[in-house]
Amino acid sequence: MTFTLFFTLFSMQNLFADELLSEQLESLKTQEPQEYLRRSALMPRPTRAGHLWFVGSELSDPAWAPLYIDRYLNQEEPTNVRRALLYLIYRSLNHIPEEMVALFADEPAILRADIIEHIPYDRNLTETATRDESSLVRAALARKAGSDLQLPEETVLLLLQDKDTMVQMDAARAAYRRNCTTAIPLLKPLISQKTNGTLALRALYALSKLDMQLAIRTVKKHQLTQSPHRHLAIFSANLLGDSQ
Repeated sequence: MTFTLFFTLFSMQNLFADELLSEQLESLKTQEPQEYLRRSALMPRPTRAGHLWFVGSELSDPAWAPLYIDRYLNQEEPTNVRRALLYLIYRSLNHIPEEMVALFADEPAILRADIIEHIPYDRNLTETATRDESSLVRAALARKAGSDLQLPEETVLLLLQDKDTMVQMDAARAAYRRNCTTAIPLLKPLISQKTNGTLALRALYALSKLDMQLAIRTVKKHQLTQSPHRHLAIFSANLLGDSQ
């Protein structure tokens, strides 16, 4: 397929999607004008954790998803409101519509991260996310790799070598959740008295799930029971105690 043909087909697909969305919006506006106005102006509420969330199970009615999608696509509302809309759309449809995914490259980092975590495996977007400038996106991809076996193991291995500690921690969790034994050589260097204590703990835990004996030898080699990081020292002592 030539690029020109691909671009033409892609443009036509977007045009049809836009027309369908417009028809759905017009239908909602005509059939339930008052409810349409109410939901158009509805704002999310802050949770105890400080995030915004649209409250009410009745809001996740799939029939109203076109209105939420339109609000999201307009890009006129603040990022935290659009993020709440994204979650509401996902709760309503159990997927993220393609027209929203199409905005990926131009979205703020937090929305790129949410999109990556909630869409099925896409090879091109996965490759893009591994090179994303934001650690939020790369960490989201690492979490996705731990739950979606469609993502290749190479993604986990690559993210274990990331320059960001948060990304490496999520990749370590993904490694043991997938029983990714090929990650063992990359986990070992993350476990020492010199590395970040939380990262070392995550890596050691992952290693213990993949190769308990190697984890015990690593604890002894680096004298991790004497680590100044309390949780790492306690977990290391528990590993040695279980081996007695």
